[in-house]
Amino acid sequence: MSLTHTEHQQAIAEWHKLEICRILIWKEEEYTQFQHDMGLSYLEWYCKGTDQYRMALECSRLFWAWWRSCWLNRDMAFVDSCGIENVSLKFRRELYEELNRGSYLVNDIRPGKVIIDDCKQLIYN
Repeated sequence: MSLTHTEHQQAIAEWHKLEICRILIWKEEEYTQFQHDMGLSYLEWYCKGTDQYRMALECSRLFWAWWRSCWLNRDMAFVDSCGIENVSLKFRRELYEELNRGSYLVNDIRPGKVIIDDCKQLIYN
């Protein structure tokens, strides 16, 4: 049986999520909550002073799909880091948390035009 592109991406994301949970000794619920919390933190930084846009992006399926895609890229890099398991659990967790902190990411990643346009539709309709 052949997987569709979407199913293949979902399988890759699931594998990396489980691998991060193993490396950080987290439950899946902790991982998912952290991912969501950091998304909200990112929006706080990205939409500073514009609550209307922040709230619209919080409701945008496109934003959250983009967020999970960016998250997967960081997870893949983290898992592929040479020797990550040779450092203390405390250091691994601190590093992972820092790499995913909204205040840090706001300088590196930005949602694209399609997501911004979706946000505007949510505001003005």
